[in-house]
Amino acid sequence: VVEYFGRGFDWIGPGMNLGIYGAEVAVAFLIAVWLPRVTTFFPATALSILAVVAVEFGIARQFGVETPLIGDYGGSQVNNPIETIFTSDRYDLPDLTDFQTWKLVLGYGFALFATSFTETSIALNVVDRLDETQGP
Repeated sequence: VVEYFGRGFDWIGPGMNLGIYGAEVAVAFLIAVWLPRVTTFFPATALSILAVVAVEFGIARQFGVETPLIGDYGGSQVNNPIETIFTSDRYDLPDLTDFQTWKLVLGYGFALFATSFTETSIALNVVDRLDETQGP
C-alpha cells in the first residue's frame, strides 16, 4: 500500500508522500475544529481547503514532493469539460442539447426539490414546537 503513494525524487520516498497527506489532513482538521471558536466570519471548511491547497502547491511541490492527485489515478483524461459534456463522442452520455433529456432531468429534479422542501419544512416545524420559537 505504501508503494502506491510514491512519486518524486529518489530521496523522497513513498513514506514522505504519505507523511504530506497526513500533515494536510491534520492541518485541515485543526482548522475546521478550532477556527469556529475564534471567528465565524469565514467558513472553516473553505479555509481548511485553501490551507491544504497552499501546503500542497506552495510548500510541498516547491521541494519536489509531487503527491499524486485524483487525475493520476483515473483512467480518463478530460482536456475540456464543456466538450466532454455537450459533444460526447468519446463517452456514452445523453445529449444535453435534447429537450427529452431535459424533461427527464427536470422532472426528477423538481420531485427531489419538493421532497427535500417538505422534509425541511416538517423538521423546522418539529424544532419550532420543541424550543417554542418561530422560524430559523
